[in-house]
Amino acid sequence: MAYTQRQIMLSFAYLAYVDELLTTGTPSLDGQIGNDITSLMAADATTPIPPIAGDWTIVWGPATFTMPGALYQDNMMYVVQLNQPSGSTAPPQFAVAVRGTNGTVELDWLLEDFDIVQLMPWPVGATGTDVVGNISESTNIGLNILLNLQDPTTSATLQQFLTTTMANVTNTPASVCFTGHSLGGALASTLALYMLNNQSSWDPSSASIVTTITFAAPTQGDDDFAGYFNQQFGYTGTSPLSYWVPPSTTSPSYADCVRTSLDIVPLCWNTTTMGFIEGIYNDNLLFPPVGTSEIINYITTAINSNDYTAVEASQAKLTGPFVSPSDLPPGLNSNSWIAEAEYQHHWSYPNVLDVPSLLTAIPADMTLIFGRR
Repeated sequence: MAYTQRQIMLSFAYLAYVDELLTTGTPSLDGQIGNDITSLMAADATTPIPPIAGDWTIVWGPATFTMPGALYQDNMMYVVQLNQPSGSTAPPQFAVAVRGTNGTVELDWLLEDFDIVQLMPWPVGATGTDVVGNISESTNIGLNILLNLQDPTTSATLQQFLTTTMANVTNTPASVCFTGHSLGGALASTLALYMLNNQSSWDPSSASIVTTITFAAPTQGDDDFAGYFNQQFGYTGTSPLSYWVPPSTTSPSYADCVRTSLDIVPLCWNTTTMGFIEGIYNDNLLFPPVGTSEIINYITTAINSNDYTAVEASQAKLTGPFVSPSDLPPGLNSNSWIAEAEYQHHWSYPNVLDVPSLLTAIPADMTLIFGRR
């Protein structure tokens, strides 16, 4: 059975959460995470994940970052490559997966999610002399962390790894797809744009195609940044990547920003779309906690002048079916607006995209990730 790029990248985006609760004192932390992800990607895994089972291999990372003095990891990223037969003339395929917020780490929330009042300029190209739009300070912090992560074995950064790898590629166009869920999605697409802007530094022939498929991502920057992002990933004609399905046939793009209609996170941080959050489940007679309106008003007032705009904002959303309280997963079976919001943001994507094994393959992790408050 053939699987879509969305299903494949969703699998890597969710596997990025593996072992996020391992503490900094864990021996060979990055190696342990890599071993566990490799086991889950295997064809003979206890619960195989069909879109990727037995077909991909980790080639860089996983690499983690932990704030000095903290107990739990804040960030993690890894790279996989599609396995191909010896002597194959097919161009290589790589996926770069970025972890989202570690919900147990308050500082991670504060620095990489909610530091949104201050904007930082987006420097274009390796020289950084031209500025096109602005991103939030949170996004800027996360991007710089990712750029400085090093493979635990080779000490190579992602950019150094790509430089070495692309120098040995003979069959083109190689593809490098950046993926992640939630904060991981926001950072993955931002990192993809950075690598696209700086492609000449790691791929001098520019023979690679940079793509990004993200899920449930909040907004990274202002309207100028979004417009620039959309322009950079747009293309005309037919993609040379035979497997690429553009999210829009009228304006083909290498940025597929997947969102569902009942997920509140992609509505942040645009002040107009944030106005839809409070009443998103009203038709199903489910209403937000007291004080929600005041919190939204406080945030929108603080960031009103920032002009936050989602990248690929016009892309069609997938339908997120409302789930009645009695049908919510264990730990979420309460008749509450918050429980529904958690389901729509965390659990719904594997179900909507028909990769339910992601929610059972690693139950210990997924229970904590998708059942947490």
